[in-house]
Amino acid sequence: MSDSTNGATKLPSPVPAGTSHREERFALLQAQTRRHFLRSFTAGVGSMFLGTLGSPFVSTVGAAERGIDGSPRLEFTRDPSHPLSVLPPQFAGRAKRIIYLHMAGAPSQLELFDHKPDLTRLDGQQCPASFLAGKRFAFISGVPKLLGAQYPFYQSGKSGQWISDRMPHLEKHIDDLCLIKSMRTDQFNHAPAELFVHAGAHYVVPDFVGVEDVGGSLMPMAEQVRRAVAWVYRNAHTFGGDPDRLYVSGFSSGGHLAGVVLTTDWAREFNLPADTVKGGLCGSGMFDLKPVRLSARSRYVKFTDEMEQALSPQRHLDKLNTPLVVAYGTFETPEFQRQSRDFAAAVKAAGKPVQLFVGEGYNHFEMFETLANPYGLLGRAALEQMKLAHG
Repeated sequence: MSDSTNGATKLPSPVPAGTSHREERFALLQAQTRRHFLRSFTAGVGSMFLGTLGSPFVSTVGAAERGIDGSPRLEFTRDPSHPLSVLPPQFAGRAKRIIYLHMAGAPSQLELFDHKPDLTRLDGQQCPASFLAGKRFAFISGVPKLLGAQYPFYQSGKSGQWISDRMPHLEKHIDDLCLIKSMRTDQFNHAPAELFVHAGAHYVVPDFVGVEDVGGSLMPMAEQVRRAVAWVYRNAHTFGGDPDRLYVSGFSSGGHLAGVVLTTDWAREFNLPADTVKGGLCGSGMFDLKPVRLSARSRYVKFTDEMEQALSPQRHLDKLNTPLVVAYGTFETPEFQRQSRDFAAAVKAAGKPVQLFVGEGYNHFEMFETLANPYGLLGRAALEQMKLAHG
């Protein structure tokens, strides 16, 4: 997983001392293959807890504020200036123990509980233009075909809950199950989110404008990400976060943006501490935009000398005030490898703390997958940098 000849360092073994050879090989296999990644990349409950236990909100609810059954009424009032603040619970917690099974890698909910009749009807057909209009999806080009449920659904129990015919035994207990279907997102950051949240961290994913929507400039994108970090620092206390433990990670173009964030003059631009960010991980990114400017990217990114200079992290290492992890895979294209090596070497030459990790046999997409695995190359590096348990 590393190459000592180019200054890269090895991660500690993912298995404890005294483990048998067979167990060690299996553990390493789990950390290296996508099949096991899909089955077991989460870290467990970690530092999460039941916020309802001993909640001060419930104990102060008077009789006039309760429903006819004596239960507290739902209260969704939230200070507009603190949109992420925690809401009080509806009921006082009574659970003393929980059994938590996070079934990552299980069959899709579309084949279990989430009945989508329209999607089933459109199975195998091209995605409707109305759904694609004005949207961009990573790794998808052209007009994709839709994939609906491959097995029939039917309603079961007194509740009439929809369930796949693949679960005849579980169906017998359908009225004893609580299924939450109110969550939705149009992002696909759930894999690394599971890693960090289950290890006890808050996971914030900034949104930002697309480069083609702002005339081909990268400057608004970089500014939005910087402002997002500043907002998190100033508002972390409103959602239980610690402003003194902010870490930044990014991969590919996100690796470049992470480098931009890490070389920000926080004191001058945002009136924040110079070490606002306490650690950074840049995976397979671009850190000097000169070669990028000469590539096909220039067809839609309107590079200027000012943009190239301002957004090349390797040229602003005097602003770097935090330990850094840089990583790439040996099956990535040569420029991803070269830029990562050169960036790490430049940071080291500047006297700043840096670690270079090399994923032997990993391509660009497989490297990103390791960020979602607590024993993967990037996942382990991030958790160790943040001093969080692997689960």
